[in-house]
Amino acid sequence: MNNLQDGNKFLAALDCDSAIAVYTDIIDRRIAKKQYPSAGVYAQRGYALSFKEEKEDEIYKKAIEDCSKALALLPNHSRKRYRILRVRAYAYYLQGQYEKAVTDCTVIIQAITNTTSNPKTQAAARAQLAFVYELLGSIYLNRKQYSEAISNFRKALEIYRPGQVISQGIIEKYKEACKKFNNN
Repeated sequence: MNNLQDGNKFLAALDCDSAIAVYTDIIDRRIAKKQYPSAGVYAQRGYALSFKEEKEDEIYKKAIEDCSKALALLPNHSRKRYRILRVRAYAYYLQGQYEKAVTDCTVIIQAITNTTSNPKTQAAARAQLAFVYELLGSIYLNRKQYSEAISNFRKALEIYRPGQVISQGIIEKYKEACKKFNNN
């Protein structure tokens, strides 16, 4: 019988298909028992769906749907909402639904900047913010709003600490935005 830890192990190994199968099995079993699946299971499946190698609209729709279900099950003050919103924003971005992605990113930025006084949560919050600003930079780059793209990429780069692993491509995207901004 599959459990959440099994799915999480597959996801950590980037075996998204196996993780999705485990999470789906958990959801199906809970529904069959007339129990509500937890927000965590929906969130993890949404996360796995959004990072599959296959880039198909239907996959992103399912990721968005799972993230939305997870958000509906969580209280508004839960910190877990930021991660789920981030995953949903990324899925919206991949699907080309930029306005919805920007909306989720804005909610995350406002929530984190208003609630991160606890040193234990600051590192995680900084990582969330860096990802969100980088995602916003990518959105604005795709929308040919180069000034906004540059601003958001800069914010992301300022948040990353020296020696910290920076996501692939942010420097290239930043340079691309600068080049296109200067050519306009």
